[in-house]
Amino acid sequence: MKFSLIFFLLIISFSGSYSQNDVLIIQTTDTFSIYHVVLNKEISNENQKIYMYSDFPEVQAKISNYSNGKLSGIEKTFYPSGKKYQTFVYADDKLWGEFKQYSEDGTQVVRGNFINNAEHGLWIDNLNGCTGRYKNGQKQGRWRCNEGSVPFTLYVYRKGKILRTKNSKQ
Repeated sequence: MKFSLIFFLLIISFSGSYSQNDVLIIQTTDTFSIYHVVLNKEISNENQKIYMYSDFPEVQAKISNYSNGKLSGIEKTFYPSGKKYQTFVYADDKLWGEFKQYSEDGTQVVRGNFINNAEHGLWIDNLNGCTGRYKNGQKQGRWRCNEGSVPFTLYVYRKGKILRTKNSKQ
């Protein structure tokens, strides 16, 4: 679970980058793939930047929308196949709204919300088998996670710290 959170923070730091050469990290059930993406200056403008895969220059990797020079609206990332990978919502350069992640077959695997750049509210992470709530970027309350051969493990959090853990077989 810690690995997943660290990875998620990496996605956030790369997805909002302003550099002309960028990186897109794609997570599947058990792997991470790193792709170099390049700003397509021919079809980008001050309100929308479109990045293409370096290795697949005909495939869009990321579309970012801007208002007054700041990320604003929906940002979409795509698999090298061209299928949707993630959607973020930005307001005034901050993550603010619904986040969704999809498997390559189009199934939604992660869903949650951001408020002022912090995870907030219900998060359903089918990729890692966990469901729970965030409050101001910290896990809060009960988190139920399916882990290995155990039907589920219940974690109870307060301000991001585990208070107790209960295995469903206990």
